[in-house]
Order: sequence, then C-alpha cells, then structure tokens
Amino acid sequence: MPGTWQSLQHQPAFWPGPAFLLTDGSVFCHEWQTRRWWRLWPNAVGAYASSSWHPAGQMHYPRLYYCAAMLADGRLFLGGGYWTKKGMPFAVDSAEIYDPQSDLWAKVSAPKQLFGTTPMCCVLADGRVLVGGSETTQCALYDPILDQWSGAGGQTKAETSSEETWTLLASSSVFTVEAQFPVSAVESYVAAKDSWAKGATPPVALTGAAAYGEPGSALALTDGRVFAIGSIGHTALYTPANNPTDPGSWEAGPDLPKDTLGELMPAWSAPTCLLPNGKVFFAAGPSAYGGTHGGGPSHFYEYNMQTEFPELDEVANPFTNPQDSAPPYAIRMVLLPNGQVLVLDNSLVGKSAARIYTPDGAPFDGWRPTITLHPSTVKAGSIYLLRGQQINGLSQALCHGKSPSGATNYPLVRLHDPVSNHVWYCPTANHSSMGVATGMTVESTSFLVPNGVALGSLELVVIANGIASVSVKVTVKPAEPPFMVDGGLVNTLIGSRADGPMWGLGPNGVVPIGPFNGPLRQEAQRGYQLLIDGLRALERVGGEILNKRLQEAASEPGPLLPGGSQPNPIAPPGNRVRGPMA
Repeated sequence: MPGTWQSLQHQPAFWPGPAFLLTDGSVFCHEWQTRRWWRLWPNAVGAYASSSWHPAGQMHYPRLYYCAAMLADGRLFLGGGYWTKKGMPFAVDSAEIYDPQSDLWAKVSAPKQLFGTTPMCCVLADGRVLVGGSETTQCALYDPILDQWSGAGGQTKAETSSEETWTLLASSSVFTVEAQFPVSAVESYVAAKDSWAKGATPPVALTGAAAYGEPGSALALTDGRVFAIGSIGHTALYTPANNPTDPGSWEAGPDLPKDTLGELMPAWSAPTCLLPNGKVFFAAGPSAYGGTHGGGPSHFYEYNMQTEFPELDEVANPFTNPQDSAPPYAIRMVLLPNGQVLVLDNSLVGKSAARIYTPDGAPFDGWRPTITLHPSTVKAGSIYLLRGQQINGLSQALCHGKSPSGATNYPLVRLHDPVSNHVWYCPTANHSSMGVATGMTVESTSFLVPNGVALGSLELVVIANGIASVSVKVTVKPAEPPFMVDGGLVNTLIGSRADGPMWGLGPNGVVPIGPFNGPLRQEAQRGYQLLIDGLRALERVGGEILNKRLQEAASEPGPLLPGGSQPNPIAPPGNRVRGPMA
C-alpha cells in the first residue's frame, strides 16, 4: 500500500533548491538561485511537520546544478555549477565546504577544469570525494582531511561526467550510466585500481535524443542490485559482478505508464528514494514539447520488489493544485531520520511547497544497524565513540538525476527520553567508513552529546537511511567545565597574577601574601610557575593518551574511553580530526 501525505505547518517562504540531511538531524536547504541557505530542525519529539525554517550561513557564490555531498567529518562539500550574468551562463569553477557547527562556509582550492556547469561527485568508502568534470573526461580525488587533490582515473573515462547519476556500490565502486545520447557506455570507477571499467549494455534504452541526454536515476537496493529509472520511461535492474572490474549483468524492469500523448512517462532528472520498507519512491512527469522531455505536473510512484511479482504503484500527487506543481527535475527529496521523506516543490513558494510522505510498513530487522560498543554513561557537551555494524546503511538511499544526490549513507545518533518522549540528535562526525552494505564489518563514529539533554536514563539508537537500531540504555550526567591549567582549579587554589597579591596555601585554603612580604612573594611566584609548568606537562600527556585511546578504539574492538571532554578525537586511524568536533 502507498503511504500518506501531510503538509508542513510552516511552509518555506523561499524557492527550495537542493536539500541535505545534516548529522544533527536538521534539513539544510538551498534557496534556489541565491547564496542563501535555510535549516529545518525537528521538534522536541523528533517530528518535522510543525517545525519552522531558520536562515543559515550564506555560501560565497550563487550556483545552479552544482555537485555536493556530505563528508565523513560531518561537513558538506559543494562545487561547480553555473550562474547567469546579464543573461549569459558562466561556470562557477570553485568549491567550498559548509561546517554545520560554526554555520560558516570555507573556500576550497580546487582544479578549475573539473568544475564546469554540471559536474558530478561521490564520496568513496574511504572518505575521499571523487569529482568528474562536465566538460572533460578527467576526474580527481579530494581528501578533506589533508585538504589535497590527486588524479583519479586520468583520461580513461569514456564520456564526460556531465549530468550523470553516480551510484556507490557495496564493492566501493562508483557505477554510472552515461547520460550522453545515444547511450555510449555503462561504467564503474574501481577505487582499488583507480581506473574506470566498462559495464554491460542495458537491455532497454535509459536515455536518448528525446531526453536531450538528460539522465534518469539509479539507486542501490537492499539486495545489492541497482534500480535504474530511465529518462525516457524504461527501467532496468543491474547486478554487479563479484569482481568490480567485470561488466555485471542487466534485466529489464517495468515500463512507466503512458501519458496523455501516448508516450512512456519520462523520469527526466527525477528524484528517487529508497524507503525504509525497501520500496523505491520516485517522481516522473508527462512528456512535454511534443514528447521530447519531462514536464509537469509530477507523478509519484512506488516500486515494490518485496512481492513475488514486483509492482509499480502510483501515489497520489499531494500538492494543492497539481497543475501548478513542478516537473520531476524540480522536485527535491530528503530522507528524514524518522523514516519519512520531505518532498519540496521548486515551482511553489509559500503555498504547500513542502510535504512529508510517510511510507507504510517497516524495515526488515536484517536491514537495521546494530550497536556493538557504546558508552554506558555520557555527559552533555562531551564527545564519545560508538561502534556498530551496518551503521551506514545498505545504500546511499537518495539520488536526483543531475542534481546533488542528498545521499544519507552515514550514521546519526539519537537520544530518547521514554518518559517525556522527547528526543535529541547528537551530531556525528569522523565516520570510519562512508561505504554501503558493509555487512559484519564493525565501523565507528564519534557523537557529541548536546547541551540541554535530559539527565538520567535515556535510550540511544544509531540511524542509517531512516532505519533505527535496537535501542541501548545510557545514563546522562550533567556537563562539567573542562579542566584548564590557566584557570579553573589553579585559580581556585592560588589565584593568578591578575588577581593582584600572590597567594600561598594554608590548612584551610588560600592565604594572601600581601604586597610587603617581598621574599615570600618571590618564592610564591617561583612555586606558582613550577606548578603551572608541571600541570601543562601533565595536560600534554593527558591529551596524547586520549588521542591514542580513541585511535585504538577506532581501529579495533576494545574498551571505550570514559566520559569527558576530548579536545582532539581521532577520525580514521592516524588522522587528526578536521571539522566541527576538532
């Protein structure tokens, strides 16, 4: 059965563009054709329908049709695209990164030749970003930890990456159907070999001249296959080979229904979402301009493979006046951590432009992430390590034709008070892997317990692609101010030079020396400096110990670090963290 729709109580007062799910559970949405961004946080019980939009930090340049992806450190990478000036389009040949914790954008030095009008990107399992140029067959890899670029596959890609859909597979390869027409190739970037390999030819056309070379979409399913929805109405299922350099195999899928012109409904640059129940939710639109490419209004469908004979079911259009709703290339989707889908209509402003789709059913237990190691006691304001299996999910879960995919293959951590039913999302970062379908491999992530969380016994879950793990119990204790050598305990004991007269220690606490006890004052100053130097040495040793323990915990199973503020948690072993939790 299809799911149900509901409207947001507070509609966006802006044209919604691409949107992403940040690791604190908030939705981060670009205001179309501007530099402005907006955030939508869940309410106290974790729901989004009654939440309001709040302005966020502005990026450096306005962009259209850029590439973007969430990084393993919790930040958002974004680059390329184009803009119009005096009616003429020009490429925005730069990249930048958004830090949700500081609400700031930072410019990234990047190869200008890659960032043309419609580049593509995909975060690999090891956290590097694969970027493909729109006017060149060149690709490059960006390491966000080292802030460095390197070559990837050289000139070996068959076509430019312009307007393709890139799909991350369980093998850590990146799969794509060329968007150029006539269909020239199916390719996979094999990360282990840093090269592109040719794939098998689909049994049906997935793009063509009638679609102006625009892509459809392609999404990894729970069984490891890829469901490709063509931009001219056909679908197909791709089965990757065991060896990622081999071509794999295809089988035809169901055709989309015909429109009023008698043409198959094209999914022209359409959004597609893998629901927690395993169904594929996507948009398509009728032919336009004499059957050349997709128009509006959008139609919504679910593809259900959980039955003996897979079904393609139409879902009712939720918007107030379907004739005013956008074609599929202007519909945006965000898979929320509670399993719902936020659907944004780029053609509507302030009149039901945002709806929430609640799918029916529940995920199979085998699809859930599993927590294998967690802290039993946490403190607000402190960072902890969580380890588990399948904490990145089985798929990227979202793709959007030529626009940024909005993939959600990274872990979120949520605390729940069973008494008040309130929830708190703990921002995550430093994921040990950005892969999908990692099976029994134990991965890890760091999470920050937010200030204001309820104290006492709470339930903790890890979430991937809208699917929550079985909960575990944690005890939340009050936050403690961090120990600082130049303050805190030292000032409490003996004061500081800024306090005026020096202090000594008596049986009942500090004793002022006074301005006229010169020899005693000099001796106290020497003792004070020795104490400060000793404490700073111990502080350096303590920081190194904390880093080593976190590094060991991230590389192999072991006891968790006890609670407390950790100034430099370790992300993939051997690399110090850069980003919101550093």
